[in-house]
Amino acid sequence: MLKGKALEQPTWGFRLLFHWCRNQGKSWNKKRVYRVYKAEKLNLRSPKARKKIKRVAINPLPAEQINRSGEPSRMVDGLFKRCSFK
Repeated sequence: MLKGKALEQPTWGFRLLFHWCRNQGKSWNKKRVYRVYKAEKLNLRSPKARKKIKRVAINPLPAEQINRSGEPSRMVDGLFKRCSFK
């Protein structure tokens, strides 16, 4: 009975099969159903591991070009003198 339903519904795990048995009128407890479930090797296979994304390493900028941009970065002393400095 349990094996036939497991073959009919391959995506059902132990809990769904247990509740189905209880709804059919069987007064089996969880331990008994699980013992039969394991003995008949009805355990579901675990899903395959997903493929990992291969990430391409990006070459960083050379050390001379790191701080160069369109404008030189300046900090402004806005509290006292309003003068800029590097």
